[in-house]
Amino acid sequence: MIDEILDILKGDSRILLGSIIICTILLVATFAPLIAPHDPLAQNLERRLSPPSSEYPMGADNLGRCVFSRVVYGARLSLPIGMAITGTALAIGSLIGAISGFLGGRYDEFVMRIVDVLLAFPGLILALAIIAVMGPGIINASFALVAIGWTGFARMVRAMTLAVREKEFMEGAKALGASDFYIITRHLLPNVIAPVLPMAFLGAGYSILALAGLSFLGLGVRPPTPEWGLMLSDGRLFMRSAPHLMIFPGIALSMTILAFNLLGDGIRDALGPKPRMEA
Repeated sequence: MIDEILDILKGDSRILLGSIIICTILLVATFAPLIAPHDPLAQNLERRLSPPSSEYPMGADNLGRCVFSRVVYGARLSLPIGMAITGTALAIGSLIGAISGFLGGRYDEFVMRIVDVLLAFPGLILALAIIAVMGPGIINASFALVAIGWTGFARMVRAMTLAVREKEFMEGAKALGASDFYIITRHLLPNVIAPVLPMAFLGAGYSILALAGLSFLGLGVRPPTPEWGLMLSDGRLFMRSAPHLMIFPGIALSMTILAFNLLGDGIRDALGPKPRMEA
């Protein structure tokens, strides 16, 4: 198993580069207290809006807080929550899609109509509507993103389930008297989950971007918590006089999303059918 993973990493530079970037960000987030030179919440009004220097490697914001420390601590929030949102949406969507495709009939039609209705609305607009009802905050924002994120996984897994459920190993499990739950969890999901992985990595990048967007609008993470989207929102008022307030959080956010996109694209090509070479 490890050899296969190493072969995939060696065979596609996108997967290798994406993995390196994500692992680096995870290490930075894990050791943030050791890496950050200052408390991300500590204010020093005498140094407000100061440019990058040896004391403040990425400068200071409008309240004199260390931008570098806030970017580092922001990784502890943006990355884990974005991955948790995608993981939750993946689990819910995969289970619903597998059950829907396996059972078929009216249940399948009912579930797919719900999915169609949710997919008919732009995802971020639907998330804004949910937050408008539930109120702003990181928990409600995460719930809203899960509520719009599971539908894509459900549709994809359901389509793959329809192609797998008539296979011989599925018929054999039914003939042996296995329960539907056993067949779905032991035979169906393991055979349909691998092609969903590229979509999951791409979804993680989208979740991180969407969470940052909601925080930018004041609907996600609340001040003074260090979060990349919130830092971009705070820095937009000083874009001309102190551009570093937006440049560094923007770079961190862009690199993270790029890493997940590279991983998703690379894994999709690695798991996809190989083109046949003509003689």
